[in-house]
Amino acid sequence: MGSMQTRARAASALLALLTALSCSRSAERAAPPVVRIIATDDGFEMPARIEGGIREVHLINHGTTTHEGVFERFLTADGNAAAFAESVRAGVDVPAFAEDSGGPGLALPGDSTVVWIDLRPGHYAVSCWYAGHLEHGQIRDFDVVPATHGAEPPSADLVVKMFDYSYTFEGDWSAGSHWVRVENQGTETHEFDPYRLEPGRKPQDFFHWIENHRQGPAPAVPLGGSGTFQPRGRIWLPLKLTPGRYFAFCQMPARVGGRPHYQMGMVREFEVR
Repeated sequence: MGSMQTRARAASALLALLTALSCSRSAERAAPPVVRIIATDDGFEMPARIEGGIREVHLINHGTTTHEGVFERFLTADGNAAAFAESVRAGVDVPAFAEDSGGPGLALPGDSTVVWIDLRPGHYAVSCWYAGHLEHGQIRDFDVVPATHGAEPPSADLVVKMFDYSYTFEGDWSAGSHWVRVENQGTETHEFDPYRLEPGRKPQDFFHWIENHRQGPAPAVPLGGSGTFQPRGRIWLPLKLTPGRYFAFCQMPARVGGRPHYQMGMVREFEVR
């Protein structure tokens, strides 16, 4: 009897240990490493090498103006931040040697934004497109190396699907904290940039503002976003909503003609109660 009880206790202890290890592995997969990027008015501070796979990326704005952190993945051996910036200065926003890969969206001074992103190994740069910052040198090289630990994406209660040239929204866009999964189901590069409108303002007021060199107070407040990324890609981001009016838009130039996507209808206005 004593031997049977001893074996039962041992089996129970082994089961508890295996359960704990399983839970530990699940927790490890559910919580990816955090990559912190410090944006300043002079550039970016971040690790030179980060692991691939799903990563939680924080952009922390220590500058005096708005910044973002769009990732560019280079497709050729000679692709790098300097060559990309030179291409943009020459008027080629989408050089053939690179592809937009998402990243933490716009953050106001003293604020931060977050995305979860699935990174493939390769050579990358992080860039800020806001108000011509990239053309003035706000871009930095970094490498993504193969992952040693896996992670799962967060569970999203809201979904944004991007098409050429429109959005569809799924879920209950109500006041509170949410996780949004953004999917590019179009044939071109797109972005999901959410903004909260100031009282009495409309998206058209905001577009007039950016098209006139951002003179005066902004008609809307940025809430982060996905950065621009390729068809079939996915980005996850937290989004806190309070009652009010909002809109999202895509500023990427169209593949044919070069018009910004928002001028072609890629704007979605919504209200949160």
